Amino acid sequence: MNIVFFFTPAITAALISYLLAPLAGRFGIRVGAVDLPGPRKIHQRPIPRSGGLAVIASVCVVAAAAYWLVPAARWPMTRRLAVGVGLGLLPILFVSIWDDIKPLRSGPKFLAHVIGATIAVMWGISLNSDVHLFGHTIAIGMLAAPLSVLWIVGATNAFNIVDGLDGLSAGLALIAAISLSCVFVIAGLPGAAAGVLVVAGALAGFLPHNTYPARMFLGDAGAASIGFCLAAFALRGGATLSAGFATILPVFVLGLPIAETLISMARRLLRKLGGNDTGGVFEADGNHMHHRLLGLGVDHPRVVLILYAAGLVLASAALVSMLMTGREAALLVVALLLAGTFGINRLGYDEFAIIRNGTAMRVYEVPAFNKSMFVVFFDLLLVATATCCAIGLKTDNWGFAAMRAPAIAMIAVLAPVTVTVFSCMGLYRGTWRLAGVEDFVRLGFGVIGATLVAFVVCSTFVSAGTSISVFVIYALVKVAFSIGSRGSYQILDASHRRARAEGAPALIYGAGRKGASALRELLADFAAPLRPVGFIDDDPGKSGKVINGVPVVGSGRTLEKAIRRFAAGAVVIASDALPASRVSQIGELCDRMGIAMLRMEISFDHCAGQALVPSPVSAPGAAAALAGARATSVDAAARECNCPTCGSSPLMRSHARSIVEELRKRISSRRLFRCQACGWRGWTRVDDTVRYERYPTPPSQLMPEFDAVDVVLQ
Repeated sequence: MNIVFFFTPAITAALISYLLAPLAGRFGIRVGAVDLPGPRKIHQRPIPRSGGLAVIASVCVVAAAAYWLVPAARWPMTRRLAVGVGLGLLPILFVSIWDDIKPLRSGPKFLAHVIGATIAVMWGISLNSDVHLFGHTIAIGMLAAPLSVLWIVGATNAFNIVDGLDGLSAGLALIAAISLSCVFVIAGLPGAAAGVLVVAGALAGFLPHNTYPARMFLGDAGAASIGFCLAAFALRGGATLSAGFATILPVFVLGLPIAETLISMARRLLRKLGGNDTGGVFEADGNHMHHRLLGLGVDHPRVVLILYAAGLVLASAALVSMLMTGREAALLVVALLLAGTFGINRLGYDEFAIIRNGTAMRVYEVPAFNKSMFVVFFDLLLVATATCCAIGLKTDNWGFAAMRAPAIAMIAVLAPVTVTVFSCMGLYRGTWRLAGVEDFVRLGFGVIGATLVAFVVCSTFVSAGTSISVFVIYALVKVAFSIGSRGSYQILDASHRRARAEGAPALIYGAGRKGASALRELLADFAAPLRPVGFIDDDPGKSGKVINGVPVVGSGRTLEKAIRRFAAGAVVIASDALPASRVSQIGELCDRMGIAMLRMEISFDHCAGQALVPSPVSAPGAAAALAGARATSVDAAARECNCPTCGSSPLMRSHARSIVEELRKRISSRRLFRCQACGWRGWTRVDDTVRYERYPTPPSQLMPEFDAVDVVLQ
């Protein structure tokens, strides 16, 4: 290939674009294609938005001249590729010029983009039926054409979306064009490399007129047309690659505009799901990456350079991937995605804070999720997934053909057995939003019981050589899946509370049970003006420990230092062991430092009926009265608790004496009772019965053991 004929068209396109740009600007002013200042605009004066016409005109002139004047043997660009790009560009260019003069709705523009992409695909600018990804060949067959149209339409709009700062879209397109040309040279595709180099030359000639402060903009005609050309060249050239990223390599070459498009659509969709109906998914807003960087205080030229650098990193990664194996390229993709995630997080998009803003919690409010039938079908899905995982882990063969037969045989037994056992244990009757440790323990025993029953059935009726190790692995995986899925609501709820915690920092004095209760109440109340940041406790053994995610940051001696360190606005007393003198000292310290001191009190208020627990300040015999107290239910419940043998004495609770009784106690609603008169011992329901045993301890030690408490911060 003659190097002169390879670079001469690109240099010619740069000169023509540079000379035509002023004429294109005057034309834009004459026809009204002017970008006026506004709320979403960065510039402060009207600027013509017709500069893209100079870029497109220079590309068309050079391509036409090369097509007619240069022999095909000496011009490396294939004529079919040039004709396909040119014909597909016509509807996009027409509607974009119209939009620059008189803004159009998104519907007509999208239709024109689809038509242009379809024309290009009909001329052979398309994926092959077999694509390459990380060293593997994937057959996509008839999906090649619609995926190609989707790619071209997406990339066409990507450069239009990113065109928000002076020189940003044109500069990123120049980086992508040069990088794509290098990729095609390395891959041995001189035709595609020469064609995309002409686009790079036209952009280089226009860029001096577009850099900050810009004298003209690309406009929709320029940005959309350049995006279409790069998408078409990348698609046709990338379809034949087999190294590195292979099929997705063009995505990284055009990386930043593609990323901006995906991020914009994702955050707008999440915003609508979050209940904010302002704006649509395809409507423009002022919250793009360059807007966020400007909002962080970075000046205009530096924002453009930062985004140039990001685009160059992605394009360089695409080049380097061609020299890597499939595994190495996959690791590079993971590294780039992680880096991009951290970078997006630094920009502070509220839409992606799905835990803090409660979007993740709203998924559980979908009516279908709250139906019992949904839970049953979900358990069946978990059974199938856990079975496939167990077989794959056992055999280390994850191929569908290898695990299909044993998986179907196991699922056929495990599915009905699991649903039956779960139903008999009442796992479909409760609400998992309020589940406690006992519920999850019962769920674990349910999975183990269902697995044992299924193993016996499979060993007896299906196959005598059933591997017990596969069922053991299945039980472990199913327990993890079941508890994880049912506990996900509580995990998200706790994370949501911590993420939404607002107000003045508060220190909780007392890292015991009462202190943990105070922490939960403060986190649960979003309207509370306090945000717990640490515990204070005089026990040296608790120093440095973390309680429910909040650390113990000091003792009473270092309270003043901790207040200054965390800029605390309040101290919450959550300990009954503090003497009155110590509480008085803390109050004086808070008064001196100008912060509030609150005390957490746990109390039971008697509302109606006969009082069960006498007040601690009553007669001296109150403790003895409480020690002998027995709560009686209605007559029916009282008769139910009489001994079924002698019927003369109320029953007393009995402890489990064997593993079988302990297992039944875990999975059943019945409880063990015994009769002191005749010695009878057996199982009885206690659903409607209220009973308190004799407690030899005084009321002051009983009160902290109650769960249903009212928390008052005074």
